[in-house]
Amino acid sequence: MATIYNHNPLILTASIEDIVWRMVFREKQLEIDIEDAFDGKHWDSRAGQFRHDSDNLPPSLLEVINDKLSTARSRTDRARKEEATEDKIKAFDDEIASLEGKLQQAIDLTRELSIEADVLQRNPNDSATSLKLSQNSISSGSEIMFMQYSVYEWALDNHDIEIREWARPGTIRPRRARKYTTKLLEILDAIIEEFYEDVDPQHPPKNAAIIAWVEREFPNEKTILSKKMLDSMCKIVRT
Repeated sequence: MATIYNHNPLILTASIEDIVWRMVFREKQLEIDIEDAFDGKHWDSRAGQFRHDSDNLPPSLLEVINDKLSTARSRTDRARKEEATEDKIKAFDDEIASLEGKLQQAIDLTRELSIEADVLQRNPNDSATSLKLSQNSISSGSEIMFMQYSVYEWALDNHDIEIREWARPGTIRPRRARKYTTKLLEILDAIIEEFYEDVDPQHPPKNAAIIAWVEREFPNEKTILSKKMLDSMCKIVRT
């Protein structure tokens, strides 16, 4: 699917927090949810970064995830005390596990990018990384800002995460071939390509549409595509 560019990616920059948010919350349909959590800080899709609407400093991304994690744990504890169904408690536990994973990923990426920035400030031409700092970040000691196009290369090479909207025109690379795959992984890849490559965050695909498409495209895989498996696959590509 084509990616439409309405900006010059060679001059756009991104802060460490913007990069971490993009990499941890790759599914764009979460933009609105995270946007609300960042009190006073809204995602500007045209600029490709968060914008502050006031002088009040909003919580950091790590604080946002921690707050969501605390809320999820409290809700799960309450559900257990109220003797909720096992399915409901399992769903809450799955949410906690997902948020714990995202929190650790955000912490690790923040640390890694901070180290990269420190190295680049001392040696802007360091050939050991594809990351590039903005000129202001090198010369004036202002907030650390990375060039977006360099983040695309770095994230893909080092973390197998593709931030397509930050790529230079004509440089988007095909997804790497896996050394190991299964039929279910192939179906997941097909779902992503069909529904999520250029997903509109305001109108994410419905589970029913995805399931109907999979059943139509893979009619010979009914033995492995139970209702539970189809629901799980929809959840995997969404979270």
